[in-house]
Amino acid sequence: MSKKAMIEIVNADCIQYLKALPPDSIDLVVTSPPYNCGMPYRTYCDSRPWEEYLSWCRDWLSLLYRVCRRGGRIAINVLFEMGLKKNSVRVFPAKEFIDLIQYAGFTVYGVPLWADAHKGRLTAWGSWRSASCPYIYNPCEVVIIACKGERKKLVKGIDTISRDDFIHGCSGIWRIRPDTCSLTLASFPVALPKLAIELLSFHNELVLDPFCGSGTTGIACLQTGRNFIGVEVDPEYCEIARARIAQAQKSLNNNDKGTHE
Repeated sequence: MSKKAMIEIVNADCIQYLKALPPDSIDLVVTSPPYNCGMPYRTYCDSRPWEEYLSWCRDWLSLLYRVCRRGGRIAINVLFEMGLKKNSVRVFPAKEFIDLIQYAGFTVYGVPLWADAHKGRLTAWGSWRSASCPYIYNPCEVVIIACKGERKKLVKGIDTISRDDFIHGCSGIWRIRPDTCSLTLASFPVALPKLAIELLSFHNELVLDPFCGSGTTGIACLQTGRNFIGVEVDPEYCEIARARIAQAQKSLNNNDKGTHE
C-alpha cells in the first residue's frame, strides 16, 4: 500500500468537465454541492430560483451516473432543511436530492445524519420560551449514499478502514467534530469525506469531487491512499486547494520519515 496517490485539481465548470470525462471511469464521488443559500461565491450564483437550482442539480447528477463505474458509489453531502429567504418557505434539500439521485439512475441505500458540534449551541429561535411562535430548527446535514447498479462492488480491493470506523460509518448518525480552522465558510471537516472514502472505496481507487472548493476531499484521499480528481470553477479556490494538499503531503512525508528513523 505504498503507492503514492495521484491528486489532481482542475479549474473548470463541473458540467463541462463531466461531459468530457470517459464513461465508467470513476469509482466514488464524494462532494458537497452549493446549497443555494446565498453564499458569496465569486464565480457562481448561490441564490437561484429553487426550481432552476434543482434543474441544474439534475443535470450534473445525470452526468455523474454516466462517469461512474458499474458498482461505483456516490456520497452527496446536503442540508436536511433550509429556508428560502425571499418568501420564508422552508424546503427540504435532502428529500429533493434523494429524488434527483434516483431519477439519475442511482440506487439510494443510506442517508446518515451528521452535524457540526457548534451548531448545536444555537438556542433562540422564533419566540423565545413561548408557545407563540417557536421555530423548530434542525442543524443536521445528511450524506446521501447511492450506487450505480449492484450494491456489492464487482472487484475486490484493499480495505483501509478500522473496525471502529466501519461500525461508525454503518450507523445512522456520523458523529464528526468540526475542524479547528476552516478556510472557507462552506468547507466540511476532513473527517467527513475520510469516513465516506474508507467506507465506500478501496485503496488506490479513483475518487471525484466535482465541487472541490478548498480541497478537503483531496486531503482525505491523500490520507487514505486514494487517487483524486477535484473540479473547481473558482481559480482562487483551486490555488487554496493545491496549497492545502501540498501541506498535507508534507505532513505525511514528515510522519513517514519519523516512523522510519
